[in-house]
Amino acid sequence: MDVAANGLELLDPTAERESGDRPLAAPIDGAAGLRIALLDIRKPRGDVFLDELERLLNARGYVVERTA
Repeated sequence: MDVAANGLELLDPTAERESGDRPLAAPIDGAAGLRIALLDIRKPRGDVFLDELERLLNARGYVVERTA
């Protein structure tokens, strides 16, 4: 995916004063069976977001575990 052409902007939630350019990680070949953990921090409507994220990840073949 050409990030510049698609206008994709990734935000880093750390407390850096200035942002720096970071290369994207290489895509994973085949997601089947890979495990992803989702942490529910109990924010309002967070469950709605995590439900949809879990659905999308499952559709791509990931195994999703949720914890609070």
